Amino acid sequence: MALLPSVDLLDRGPRLKRLVVSVLAGLAAGAVAYFIAYTLVKPDGSGPNVDVYEKHVQVGRNIGAGGFVMWVTIISAAVVFTIAIAAQTYLAKRKDRETRGMPEAKVR
Repeated sequence: MALLPSVDLLDRGPRLKRLVVSVLAGLAAGAVAYFIAYTLVKPDGSGPNVDVYEKHVQVGRNIGAGGFVMWVTIISAAVVFTIAIAAQTYLAKRKDRETRGMPEAKVR
């Protein structure tokens, strides 16, 4: 005899919503990081026709400024995606525990 109601394993709507929200948050963070990194590596007094991917700034192992912009963008987007999906999953599990009405443990 089960004390808890059966879990609906086919309910994928909330999971997909959490995934889409996390992807959008990661993309937004990546875009912000891209524009910040792009303005950091742009040489001073440069006009609009300056190529940032030209090797005028060396950032470790000769990846250049373009590599710096790429890695900052990817890492920031991945970190924000991970944090967003973890936070939403935690909140969903907490809400699920509250709605199931699990009995409190009593100490005798």
